[in-house]
Amino acid sequence: MEASPLTNCGYLLSVWAAFGFLHGGHWCVLTCLTEDKAMQKVARAHAMSYAAGIVVTALGGGYCQSGTAKRCPGGEDMSQECLWQEQDLAYQIIYVLHYIGLAWSFTHWVMDGAQLWSWGRQSALGQPLRIVASDVRLSHFRYSGILWFAVLLVSLTWMFFMPWSAGGSSGTLGSLAGVLLLEMLLVQIVACGALCLHSRLRGARKAVEGQGSDTEAARVRGGNAACVSPREKQCGA
Repeated sequence: MEASPLTNCGYLLSVWAAFGFLHGGHWCVLTCLTEDKAMQKVARAHAMSYAAGIVVTALGGGYCQSGTAKRCPGGEDMSQECLWQEQDLAYQIIYVLHYIGLAWSFTHWVMDGAQLWSWGRQSALGQPLRIVASDVRLSHFRYSGILWFAVLLVSLTWMFFMPWSAGGSSGTLGSLAGVLLLEMLLVQIVACGALCLHSRLRGARKAVEGQGSDTEAARVRGGNAACVSPREKQCGA
């Protein structure tokens, strides 16, 4: 039985929804759904990047929960102020890396989820996978660049721009998580718009270049047609 867009999307969505941010298994499914060798290579690379993100998250979390943190003066488990003013440099670095790993996996998962339908449809039709609903072919470099930009934005937000605290009576992690999710989606929307605009401009430029080539060819044909006698044909030289 031939694959259908709905069936392929169902496979991808089922694995993605099963806590896909912990394993990235939907990328493994994509390697089976697409016959494009280049796309299979990209899918394997992104599946491995999930594993790397989870390893960094787990190692950093183990260190941060090992009792090495200094007590926060406000009684909270941790906060932006406590992290930068009370903890030592080693703890700060590992804490940040821990959440960068988590941000990578979760951002990847959120952005992947918004593209499952288009990837399911493209794989069913035997087409190359496209990036963020644009006409641009999916590549590891392009997609990873978008993901890293989003990770940078959300990391700077919780590190410096938006105060937060965990534990205690004034925990604000819910509000912070909502803001970070909106930032991820905003980056994806902007990336989609930028790539679509790039594709349109490139198509328009090629159309103009094609018209210029046709005009030049017509001018040359017209010049040759004007030479009607053997002597006049020398004018084309």
